[in-house]
Amino acid sequence: MSVDGPNWITAHNARYTRPIICRSSMALSTTPIVALDLQSTIFGLLQDSRLTKSLWTASLALIFYETVLTFDLEHRFMWRGSLTWTHVPFVICRYWIPINILIVYLLSIGVIAHTTKTTCSFVYFWFAFACTVPMNIAIGAILIFRIYVLYSCRKWILIVLLSFFASCMTVQMTLFSLIGTRIQYVNVGQCFFDDIPSFAYLSLLPTLLCETVLFFLCVLKTVHVGRQAGTGLMYVLLRDSFVYYGGVACLGLINILMWALGRTSLFSTVPPLTLAIQSILCCRLVLNLRKAANSSNVALDSNTFELWPLSTMQFSQSVLGE
Repeated sequence: MSVDGPNWITAHNARYTRPIICRSSMALSTTPIVALDLQSTIFGLLQDSRLTKSLWTASLALIFYETVLTFDLEHRFMWRGSLTWTHVPFVICRYWIPINILIVYLLSIGVIAHTTKTTCSFVYFWFAFACTVPMNIAIGAILIFRIYVLYSCRKWILIVLLSFFASCMTVQMTLFSLIGTRIQYVNVGQCFFDDIPSFAYLSLLPTLLCETVLFFLCVLKTVHVGRQAGTGLMYVLLRDSFVYYGGVACLGLINILMWALGRTSLFSTVPPLTLAIQSILCCRLVLNLRKAANSSNVALDSNTFELWPLSTMQFSQSVLGE
């Protein structure tokens, strides 16, 4: 569903009436103050537009700065060796996400194409299913296989976690689709969204729940192993787990509150910043673990996420302290 900017603003302001005093007759009448309400609405939209553009630009700048800052680490610990499947989630977090954020941003402000109702609809679905979903899958793969290795590569743990993660992703994609069919796309020279479904914030809960479970599983095992082995690798894993989960959880809660309580024109304000922080923290987690493993003279193994000793026995002895 879509409406043009002027019609949407007029419809928005037609609801607002208030009594005014006619100076000529001093009679009390109820008349829509359309001009005043229209000016207030346009001013609010301009403020929201500036805020949204600023956060999208800041998100891209933050990712670019982080990429330049850690390029040496990436070259040393990611690309000096054979390529394996574990490079795929890293590349998605590192490069796929910022490229698509840039594309969506340029589309939403009319740089690549005019902001029509079709463009705004495409922007929503592309951001949801080409940015957010791949990012969540990439991060989920990294976090789940990290848990899998920490718990001595027990297959039943892997199966349970993958099933739980698949269920969370299914619920989230279903909610994304429902929101996309009910949302109202507003074209005012830039894509805005109106009539956001009241359940929109629920679409953020499945991944937040999944990451919370994975976080606590990682912390419980890492603390237990760290007390026994006391390795630097465990310290890095625990530190980065807290940093990642803390950053993502805070932004997720802010996003939920803005969607549940804020103005509808701020619907697309926080999501790019959330993806940018997820991208940075997840890449940092991988790079820091590889650096710590290299500093601890721990061999890398492509079959166990390339962060641990070559065999389960070696892993148990040198990392788990068993």
